[in-house]
Amino acid sequence: MYKILYPHITFILAASLIVLTILDSFNPLIGFLRNNSSRVIIYVLGGLNIINAVLAYITQYNKSKRRENKNN
Repeated sequence: MYKILYPHITFILAASLIVLTILDSFNPLIGFLRNNSSRVIIYVLGGLNIINAVLAYITQYNKSKRRENKNN
């Protein structure tokens, strides 16, 4: 079950971090991020997590297709 939920949780957390970063750029008084290095780290983390989630989705999809082909 962990392998199924991990990509979903990772994608949601990464998207949330990117949204918070964008909101902080529109309204710096919110103060989610205070320096540029933390913004870069969060963008990179978010991007990598989204890529990881997409790759996990593709892997899971390919495995399910292989199972369907074996059953037919």
